[in-house]
Amino acid sequence: MVMLVALSTSHTSLSAEGVRAALKTIYPRHFLSTGDDGSFVTEGPQLHMDAIVKSLVPGASGFFMIHSLPFPYADQSKLPGRIPDPALRQLACKQTSWMSVELVHTWAGADDARRFVARAMACLAPPDTAVLICPGSGTAVAFDAAVRTRLAAGDMVC
Repeated sequence: MVMLVALSTSHTSLSAEGVRAALKTIYPRHFLSTGDDGSFVTEGPQLHMDAIVKSLVPGASGFFMIHSLPFPYADQSKLPGRIPDPALRQLACKQTSWMSVELVHTWAGADDARRFVARAMACLAPPDTAVLICPGSGTAVAFDAAVRTRLAAGDMVC
């Protein structure tokens, strides 16, 4: 599973245009509104809560789903309640919204998918993100400027 979940107190409404604009900041020659490069962003099934991304960016390709939901991740998953560090567990359980970037399909390999997921999360996670969860490994880390910088470099962090 290649997925990251950012826990925050603010909800970010998603639109295809907003996600496309954000991705163009990290992949400037891709996600063109004309679709000329083959990469695209489209609305997902839940308006303002999902986006579907096809990335043909060399080294960061695949199909991805982005969710941004206005309720606690602990309502969806038991992972926040299983964080071993008591302070981080309490912080995670207090967050009222979550955003995830997840691989749906890749033709290039897991490393490409991980790079895209990490960089997209660095770009899209709300400014008040407090905790980052890696569902595949069941680990979590406090989300701070250093974590955002590592994600922006393509590092999955946890």
